[in-house]
Amino acid sequence: AGVAFAKLGATSLTDGRKNTALLQASGTPWEDYAAAYTCYRGTNGYDQGIPAEDILWYLPSVSELIGTWISSSSTQEQLAESYWSSTADPNADKAFVVSNEGKVYSDAVGNTHAVRASQDPDKATHAGSDN
Repeated sequence: AGVAFAKLGATSLTDGRKNTALLQASGTPWEDYAAAYTCYRGTNGYDQGIPAEDILWYLPSVSELIGTWISSSSTQEQLAESYWSSTADPNADKAFVVSNEGKVYSDAVGNTHAVRASQDPDKATHAGSDN
């Protein structure tokens, strides 16, 4: 509390994987953005500092979340009220959020919103797949 959010350059509007790699780097104070830690650690099972090339799941950027909202907006009863993105607001100590209604805004990273992970399609493995 009372400490500026360390954005670490995670301000890409379109590249959540890159944002997540920046936010999870060695020495990053995870307590600055718990949503990034929750997504990264919870979905990958990793500790901090795993090389970016090894990230399978990531916290999506604000644009990636908007795309997810567009494709799932007809299933509102299955959605949380709002989701964190990995995109830090370059003008404030906040990160962008997408609401269940499609509203995009920035909020203090200490507030509560859901986390939705995205999987790197180039590294995805599926049941029954030979690779």
